Amino acid sequence: MNTSLRVNYNTFKNKPCKRTDGYNYVFYANNTNTTTANVDVRWNCSDNTEYCFAWVKPAWETAGQRYFAGSQNRFNYEGSHGTTVDFYGKKDENGNAEFGRVTPTGGAGGMKGWWFGKSSVKGSDIATVVQSMDIDDATGDCYFINAKNARSNGSLGAWGSAVSKAFPSLPISDDMLIMTRVAMGGAETHMYLTYGGHGSNMALTRYKGKVWIATGGYGTTTSTSPTKICLFPWSAGKGLDLRDGSYVKYLKVGYSGNMCYPAIDNDNRLFMVRSRSSSGDYFAVYDLDKVMASPETAKPIKEVFVAKGARKISNSSRKFLNSNDKGFKTWSDQGFTISGDYIYTYEGDGKDGYGSNPNPSTATDHDSKSVLIVNVINWRTGEYVQRSAILSSKVWTNMCSATADSGEPESMKIHRDATGRPFMAVGVRASRRSLARPLAAMPRTFTPPLSVPTAEASWPRRAAPR
Repeated sequence: MNTSLRVNYNTFKNKPCKRTDGYNYVFYANNTNTTTANVDVRWNCSDNTEYCFAWVKPAWETAGQRYFAGSQNRFNYEGSHGTTVDFYGKKDENGNAEFGRVTPTGGAGGMKGWWFGKSSVKGSDIATVVQSMDIDDATGDCYFINAKNARSNGSLGAWGSAVSKAFPSLPISDDMLIMTRVAMGGAETHMYLTYGGHGSNMALTRYKGKVWIATGGYGTTTSTSPTKICLFPWSAGKGLDLRDGSYVKYLKVGYSGNMCYPAIDNDNRLFMVRSRSSSGDYFAVYDLDKVMASPETAKPIKEVFVAKGARKISNSSRKFLNSNDKGFKTWSDQGFTISGDYIYTYEGDGKDGYGSNPNPSTATDHDSKSVLIVNVINWRTGEYVQRSAILSSKVWTNMCSATADSGEPESMKIHRDATGRPFMAVGVRASRRSLARPLAAMPRTFTPPLSVPTAEASWPRRAAPR
């Protein structure tokens, strides 16, 4: 049987289990006869956890197998897996771009060493670190967010003055956020956000034909600690006070913690908020469509707490981690995202260290390389299932080895390539002062290696009530 099965925009949602084996088969036939069947699941608009396709052979597989619509399998970021990619993804040997896009004709070039900001109201490079980024799957456009000082000792600096001149009625906080949209042709547009957070995480989704941005905000003049989740439509060239309720929607965070930031899973229609505390991190998962329609009344599907110090690393091939890791939150919280049943958080510091955290250049068994750790939490079961380091030489060594490179981890997102295969994209700071960040791409594991078990072994599992 040779066929291509497209299930775009499907409406399967909370389909009750009917079979004794616990699976809800949308497509099923004899393995031998259907090994050449392909499924395109890039634009599913449902929770993917309660149905599967079998036996099918997606373009990235060598044989037909049971396939859970990309929701149930974790990513392989250990050992030799992972590779660096150009700004819009380089093409593989088959001519497919890794993120479904090609390098823009305008010549943005590779991401490492690349700067933006000359099209801003300041007319010069932003020259601060990118805190987070996301990709619009519909167009391939990339969105970045940078924190920038606007005022020091009561006086506006160069960037604060430029933004104030461009938007005379815009209240200016001491620190602001500059967002950059880089289109496929390489053209840049910007938004200027005041009274925001630090930009530690942002995400985007499409709602009623527009790109909407979600990030933490509603800070004070002097503080970058966000107090609300802010949602607003992208508007090129706009200066925006994130306290402006006429343009911004707010999701109230109704649980403990501070430094609240959002993440979005567009595939599975999930919205998540992380909030931090001294004892651990809180995660609340929502229905994305309910959040976008009415953030003021949206309630979490599930809330999960992960305690500081959980899952200490002790058997890594990297001696420095075995000697210094104290478990969850040993190093700085960085980006995070959600995909299907799993929450992924990015943790670590550059090779120069940060604060009182174990310093890769001075602590016991130091090796002068940055710390890039991924934590994996199953939000449906509440289980903290994995904590391990990115050790691929292409990512950990090549991207962090140059003298000027910091290697600090920042952004983490999950997107699909041209064939529908999910990739985890993580950012690594390219230098001590540059905003530039290479991307590293890790494929999702469909044939599970021993080091990264997948959820298939623990199936069946029902989705939480919506």
